[in-house]
Amino acid sequence: MSYSSENTHLMWLVVSESYTKYNFHNKLIVLYGKNQMLFRTTVSKNKLTRNNRICICISVVKRVRYIFHSNKKVISRIEKTGQLIFENVYNYLEARNNDGSNKLNKATYSTELVLKLLNILWN
Repeated sequence: MSYSSENTHLMWLVVSESYTKYNFHNKLIVLYGKNQMLFRTTVSKNKLTRNNRICICISVVKRVRYIFHSNKKVISRIEKTGQLIFENVYNYLEARNNDGSNKLNKATYSTELVLKLLNILWN
């Protein structure tokens, strides 16, 4: 969702309303950094140049929140307790900005970003 200097709160209201209205539960928050800066904001004294970090919320319907699991691999096990130790998967991804415009969309997320998210979430 795009935002402007006049309506910066709207994207957060939409997220909040979807959690309330549709009974969602937030499971993961991933920060996405674009590999390159595409623009600078030099025409506004109030608007900062975005550093291209985007927060991606992975949400599930509350009734299935306990069966949702990420794709973290087991790296060892504590023999005494049987507790599994999982690999570290960081909540920051870097990927290309987009795959270019097409007749349906002028701006989209890159295939690289989607593949990295799917790798975290599913086998």
